[in-house]
Amino acid sequence: MVFTLQVLHASDQEAGIPALQDAIGLSAVMNALGDDYENSLRLTSGDVFIAGPFFGASADLYDSATSGRSAGQAGLADMLIQNRLGWDAAAVGNHKFDAGDSSFFNMLAPRADWVNGAAGGQGIGPGGYPGALFPYLATNLNYSGASLPTGLTVVDPGGAPLPNTLTKSVAADIHGTFVNNLTYQLAPGGDRIATSAFEVTTGSVAYYPSFGPMVIGVASGLGLLSPQQRAVYDALPIAPDGDDLVNDKDDFLKSAFPSLAIDLSGYDPIGLNTNLPQADGLINATLLQGDYVAAHTYGWTQFDIDASSQKLTVTTYGILPYSATNLASNPEAVLGLTPAIVSQFEVTPDLVGLG
Repeated sequence: MVFTLQVLHASDQEAGIPALQDAIGLSAVMNALGDDYENSLRLTSGDVFIAGPFFGASADLYDSATSGRSAGQAGLADMLIQNRLGWDAAAVGNHKFDAGDSSFFNMLAPRADWVNGAAGGQGIGPGGYPGALFPYLATNLNYSGASLPTGLTVVDPGGAPLPNTLTKSVAADIHGTFVNNLTYQLAPGGDRIATSAFEVTTGSVAYYPSFGPMVIGVASGLGLLSPQQRAVYDALPIAPDGDDLVNDKDDFLKSAFPSLAIDLSGYDPIGLNTNLPQADGLINATLLQGDYVAAHTYGWTQFDIDASSQKLTVTTYGILPYSATNLASNPEAVLGLTPAIVSQFEVTPDLVGLG
């Protein structure tokens, strides 16, 4: 028996007025895909809302039953929409704090006295405002000094997902597919300590341009890449492959990373085939197709575990990125894009002690 887990992922919803229609379409797509597999996870990585007119309108649309006046809390409609989308977990993005940490925390906590307002607020049931019906994950936030409203709690990682909680876990908002070993330090600037864990980030349809051209553009603007280097990058195709020869855009990106970021910080190199000496042999991985980097496509990742061998196969599919203008002017062309495998690798587990 093969266990298949489908991960439905989105990021940067950042609702504005178009969300009144876009949320309906996203919900329909997720529900249709969710019916295809018995086991599905719904994950969203950061910035499900952003400060603006849509976000701020909730302050007037929902009332406090206690005071008889508006609740004065922005973002309630955003959170109610996210609840209806049915996320199993969300990552904390930078825009969560656009209106301050207390506003964000208030959105997550339940409030029995917050109700649909006389000005037209909708979506709150008889029990009052439910808060976030899914946990928020983060790896770099310390809530020990935060003033949390009643009903919002900080929980330890590793447990079952709970509503109205902040928890530490592993999540990121990258806009590109990268696979690499995880290391850590006991102190800033200290030696990198290798682990047998690795991470996979994916470049969902959320950000234009995708990670590759975005970071290359920033590096060029800062003078970190010469005009000649930029010309080489622009001439290369989008064709992820398993070698490190600079013959496609992702290989160029990998070649630029060591000098721009990885070497300076001492991180383990991108990929599972080139490691720091202390990380060699900790992960038994084989690249099957594409590359460990696919930063020039929109994609989604499928994880398959063989029930007999426990071998994990990670397959990332991608399509060429497109802008909102492309979609509006030629929707048939965008809908006709054919997904291709841009990264696929397998990991053989260490079954010592399992019999």
